[in-house]
Amino acid sequence: MTASREDHASARDAVIPRAAPIEPIERALAWRRLSAALFGDVPPPAPPALGEFQVLAVLGRGAMGTVYLARDAALERDVALKVLHRGVGDAEARGRLLDEARALARVSHPALVAVHAIGEHLGRVYIVMERVPGVTLRSWQALGSRSWREILEVYLQFGRGVQALHQAGLVHRDLKPENVVVDDDGRARIVDLGLSRGVDARAAEIAGTPLYMAPEQFAGAAGPPADLFAFCVALFEALYRVRPFVGETPAELCAAIAAGALVTPVTAEVPERIRAVLVRGLRADPARRWPSMRALLDALAEAAATTRGQRDRQVLLARIETAWIEGVLERSLAGGVRVRPTLRERTTGPSRHDPKDFLAWTDRAASFALVGGAGAGKTTALLELASDALHRARGDPTRPLPVILQLASWSGGALAEWVVDEVRDELGIPRHITRGWLDDDVLVLFLDGLDRVAAGRRAACVRAIGAFRAAHLAPLVVTCRDDIHAGLDPSLALDTIFDVPRLEPDRVRVALEREGAPLAGLLEALEAHPALRELLRTPLLVDIAARTFRGCPAPSLVAAGSVASIRRELWSAYVARALAGLHVDAAAQLRERLAFIAGQLECEDCGALWIERIQPTWLRGRLARNLHAALTLCIVGSAIAVLVGGLVGLASTRDIGLQSALLVGPTLALFLGLVHGVREIRPVERLTWSTACLRQGLAGAAGRGLVLGFVLASIAATIWGAGESTEFIAEVFVTNLVVYAFLFSIALAALAALRGEALSRRIAPNQAIRSSARNATVVAVVVGLAVMVPLLAVTFVFGPPPAPPLQADEAREAIRLWRSDPASFFALIELCVGATIGLFAGMHRGGLAVVQHGVLRILLAATRRLPLRLVAMLDGAAERALLRKVGGGYIFIHDELREQLAASTPRSQLAIS
Repeated sequence: MTASREDHASARDAVIPRAAPIEPIERALAWRRLSAALFGDVPPPAPPALGEFQVLAVLGRGAMGTVYLARDAALERDVALKVLHRGVGDAEARGRLLDEARALARVSHPALVAVHAIGEHLGRVYIVMERVPGVTLRSWQALGSRSWREILEVYLQFGRGVQALHQAGLVHRDLKPENVVVDDDGRARIVDLGLSRGVDARAAEIAGTPLYMAPEQFAGAAGPPADLFAFCVALFEALYRVRPFVGETPAELCAAIAAGALVTPVTAEVPERIRAVLVRGLRADPARRWPSMRALLDALAEAAATTRGQRDRQVLLARIETAWIEGVLERSLAGGVRVRPTLRERTTGPSRHDPKDFLAWTDRAASFALVGGAGAGKTTALLELASDALHRARGDPTRPLPVILQLASWSGGALAEWVVDEVRDELGIPRHITRGWLDDDVLVLFLDGLDRVAAGRRAACVRAIGAFRAAHLAPLVVTCRDDIHAGLDPSLALDTIFDVPRLEPDRVRVALEREGAPLAGLLEALEAHPALRELLRTPLLVDIAARTFRGCPAPSLVAAGSVASIRRELWSAYVARALAGLHVDAAAQLRERLAFIAGQLECEDCGALWIERIQPTWLRGRLARNLHAALTLCIVGSAIAVLVGGLVGLASTRDIGLQSALLVGPTLALFLGLVHGVREIRPVERLTWSTACLRQGLAGAAGRGLVLGFVLASIAATIWGAGESTEFIAEVFVTNLVVYAFLFSIALAALAALRGEALSRRIAPNQAIRSSARNATVVAVVVGLAVMVPLLAVTFVFGPPPAPPLQADEAREAIRLWRSDPASFFALIELCVGATIGLFAGMHRGGLAVVQHGVLRILLAATRRLPLRLVAMLDGAAERALLRKVGGGYIFIHDELREQLAASTPRSQLAIS
């Protein structure tokens, strides 16, 4: 009797069970291939399974394990399944490997293969990773004739992945071209992380590939410098087609490295600047290499830039990456549970656009909006698109440059001018460069948070976006909350809309199950309570809940009942978990201070905190603000008084010095306060010279100089002419009036032309105040010398004027000093005049803002609202994932947290002007 094909299929399924144990995986795969060849169109046996993953094929083998192509049945996607060999490490080593794999799973970077899950099955550790189709970096280098620019760009992508590992506290230990895949989009991805270890861990065995190992790695010491060395070896080999050191054995290689016997490549194609960068990275002493992977990559990018335009592009891309991609996107994806948002085009017909297809939509200048509910992942999706655009811009100098801006700071006017100002303020790029990029339509604008624009300005902002679209070809991506977007009038006129839908409960459940036992309590609560299940429908709240209740039993917050009350309790529990490591009093104080900041930002309708933007309005009550103004003027007046009194006292007598200090100090301080104002802090970070402003300010400068000269001449006549004849007093008055009026007019005219710009660079916290102090010092020294040097030159060339002819019994001590040593007397007086005018000018151009800011910070600290070490407090809150650091500013991790903290602060406790 002949068996049917169905009988054969049944027999095969009986031989190979559906859930085959891990040992016969490869035997089962071989049997599937043989079965397909023997039985043709009969369905092959079910693939062997490892837990919920169906193993389909072998992708590769290494020293640590075998990588299989597998199918994730739950999410219907292909993954790479790395199963460690039997006998790899003891139980402690396997446990450490699992811990480090979990750390890798929390690292998110475009150049790193994503780690989806980890586990252990029948004593074998496995890691579930993203499946990356492509070719190894070595194969990519060998395909065709690659230019040095192509090679360098791919290696820069590779290096940024290594940098992300180092920032997460991990070291790769086995960097080589075989462990990097160039995917179908031309992006370098590090796919083999099997030897990664913590930065502080010391390997029990020597691991790595000898041709790429640093000398210290042969002794088991593998830190970030070892990865840097291996990267430079691989890049040197790729650029010059020869290895940097010659040696057949590890001992010979170590000897060549120690002797610095670097091979001299024979090529004129690669710039010598790049070779110099690599030479430093290949030094035998780790301390003499580049201090970090970031420093090495920055040096390589700068060495590759040959024109000013290329350097400007590199600066912008580097700052965008630091401030937004690393500072916000990667930090937000690190830790917790990562559920990436999905995008769905809002259209009645078939989908016409793919938002991730930048090669298509940037070419046709398509613009779109990302619309979704609060916490749906709009900002994350925006930043992922910007990261993709940044990657393409690095690889192709003709691609547009991504610029990420927060629309919450838009206050009116043309959008193009706002972009120019924001790029200058946020990223430190000069206006004329950004304006040129806009004119050439080489910017892609990623505008986050249209819903955060003040309601009264939102319609004007929409019109400004429309006017920009009509005048420019540059693409736009705008995010907006769905309820706000629906009510826009006029509507947002873009090419299409992509919805960011809420997550399906099954997807949330699968994502939490991936984390295993630590989130078992949250999963239990999720299954038991529909209100909690309904709440956790956005990536943000899923992540917040996972961070809050990791390792905890079923949370008690579900007893609150409604979705709104559970939301409030969830945020409260999240804040409590974030502050758990602090002392009770310190945690309460930090929460109170964050609530105060949140309340002030809500009052000012502002989404971000910039330390230099804190104003005296943050002080509660008119009395406190008046005290701030009075203390500022007292400090300025005291500084001038000490300077004047000290120098005049040296030139004459202590009494005259004291009288001069008491009269000149308060006078100049009050004049400065009246002219400049002390109610608002206006930092001066960048100084520019304007001839037009000089012409416009000449008349006003002359008038104010005359007033100052009159006041100071009267003071001088009162002090120096006390008890003398009327003729002497008049002579002193007229002489000083002419001199002071002339000098102050010149100084004030120069200050009118020397325009100060506020907040021109905000790369670091409180950058504007520090730059204001620097600029004030420069202005004070330059103006002081400009006044002092001509006066001293006239005195020493033509001699000091003769002392007045007074009777001996009426002669005062100062006159006797004048007569006894006229050169020294006048030198001290002119030194006093120059230093006083210089100090006055410095206060006018930044110094006053520094004093105001210092007094404000002291008063806020005295009332215990904010600490003196504010940056340390804010950085600590950012480390605890309560804030996000964006360049030199800080934002709350989400508006919901800011709103809840602000609501917890009574308005009577806020400083509302």
